Amino acid sequence: MNASIGPSTAVIQGTVVEQLKAMGPFTHAVTVTFKRYEPRHCCCLREEFIEPTARHMLRRINQRWFGHAHHRYGKRIAAVVVCAAAHKRQHPHLHLAVQCPKHCSPEMFCEFIDQAADATDWIHKHRIIKDYIDDGWIHYMTRAEHVVLWDLCHPASD
Repeated sequence: MNASIGPSTAVIQGTVVEQLKAMGPFTHAVTVTFKRYEPRHCCCLREEFIEPTARHMLRRINQRWFGHAHHRYGKRIAAVVVCAAAHKRQHPHLHLAVQCPKHCSPEMFCEFIDQAADATDWIHKHRIIKDYIDDGWIHYMTRAEHVVLWDLCHPASD
């Protein structure tokens, strides 16, 4: 148990971690940062832009792999999404745990993620895509200062 949090908070975090792990298995750990200013919209990043931006990026990834079946039949990759530093004056960013679709190479899936991020307003060029090694990534994602975007967390449906 983390010494900086109480026992009840640790139990809650453990429950959240178990719920999120059950949505996997995951193959990639992703971090994307937000632009502070988007010239196309002529405005600065606001908190209400974060969830729609994350939703749009996931939709792009799913459309790229599943095509029209994403809309027609609800096919999608497994994903867990959290936002970090949205309420602070730090640089807001997203952490994702995602599952590479069956019959897709990990390298091709990394390209899909990059292309989806490039095609999404508010996502900065600085991003990190790594292999999902173990559940330590989920534990990190559920830290107290991170906000789980529950509407964007789901198991795969392919």
